[in-house]
Amino acid sequence: MKHILTASVAVLFGLSPLVSRAQPEPSVGPAQTTPAGKAQALKLGLQASWNGGVYAGYERQIGAHSSLQGAVVYWQRTHRTSFGDFYRTREFTAEFTYRRYLQPAKPALVGWYAAGGASFLGDMHSSETDSNFLHGQSLTFRLGRQCQLGQRFTFDFNLGPDVALGFRRKYIWDDNQRMYVQSTSKYFFHLTGLAVALHAGYRF
Repeated sequence: MKHILTASVAVLFGLSPLVSRAQPEPSVGPAQTTPAGKAQALKLGLQASWNGGVYAGYERQIGAHSSLQGAVVYWQRTHRTSFGDFYRTREFTAEFTYRRYLQPAKPALVGWYAAGGASFLGDMHSSETDSNFLHGQSLTFRLGRQCQLGQRFTFDFNLGPDVALGFRRKYIWDDNQRMYVQSTSKYFFHLTGLAVALHAGYRF
């Protein structure tokens, strides 16, 4: 009996390493992951600012917690006056911003962020008899949050002040045409407003 017990203990100790290696690792739940390499995303959404409209942008990670984003915004509207005159306005914006993400524990390009940048603003006004182009620049500061939806999709919301500035031509009264016309002299303008944006993104 003593020899049998000794043999049994030896067999058990010999098999224990094999059993421990065969046991599965404990599950810790699904981890939030992102695509390998520098994170980048294509975005589509809406933006309301001095020149609001449909937003199309691209964001690319440049540091552990920072990124650069470029975008264009476009909108067009038309209307007729009570006198039957037809007017069309086209608004577009070219925007460039730097983002700093504020939650280091989050994956790249995810979480709360602060952003600053500049935009080029353009307005084209046309009618059946006349057209003119106005342009300017804006400086912007945004606070926002970008959420990750699965591995590939994101949702981005931000808001902040926009300061538009630039030069515009003055309008003067023309007695011959009985209307206001553009003069050769210009004036400097600056306006402060609030910008709001909603973007859906795809990471790759």
